[in-house]
Parts: sequence; C-alpha cells; structure tokens
Amino acid sequence: MKVVIHHSAREILAAFYGCLESDVDTYDLVVLPDEDGEHCFSRNAFYKSILRQRCWGYYEIHKDIHLWIAKNASKVKALMLIAHELSHSRKPMHYNTIAEEAKACDAERFVEEVYSIVRKVMK
Repeated sequence: MKVVIHHSAREILAAFYGCLESDVDTYDLVVLPDEDGEHCFSRNAFYKSILRQRCWGYYEIHKDIHLWIAKNASKVKALMLIAHELSHSRKPMHYNTIAEEAKACDAERFVEEVYSIVRKVMK
C-alpha cells in the first residue's frame, strides 16, 4: 500500500470520481456511507464541504490511501483523517459499508482522544 498525496481538493476529488479537475463540482450526486447510514450530496456541496474541512481522503481497497491536507488544516483533523483511512486497510474488513465506516470513525475518535491527552501531558 502506498500513500498518494494530492495538492488540492479538486485534485483528490478528480482522482476519486475519475474525472477532470474542472468537473469535480458540477453535475451528479455523491452517495457516501458514514457510521449513521448513507448520505447523498451534490458534487458542488460535497466539494464545498471538503474545503471547509481542509482535509479529505479515501482508501482504494487493497491499493492506496489518497490524502489531501491543506497547509492550514488542524493537526488533530489531519491525524484523525489518516487514522480513518488507515483503519480501512486493517482487518477485520467489513463488507457492510456502514460497519466499515463505523470502524474508521472509531479510529478517528481514538486518535482525537490520544491527541488531547498528549497536549495535556506536554503542557
């Protein structure tokens, strides 16, 4: 597995959709799972959401982790994103997408808690 670093939100979304960067915030809907179920977004709304987060990634099953982290992203958000995507590459792999996302969200929360403790200890 390798980590592919993207330099912009448009670049990572173009790779995710398999389209040109100019098309990432146009037509079509995006359906993505999370631990609460599946959610539907317009591509434009999804693009704007990623810009607000300042980081996003995805895991190509049995291949690569793709990451975009803006220079002004918070460290904890970047760590949570990496934990989330790495967890998708770890066993057990759930074929139910909701269960798989719940596993990844658990990894995020764990890293967030670890980061909080480290900050307290190192004051």
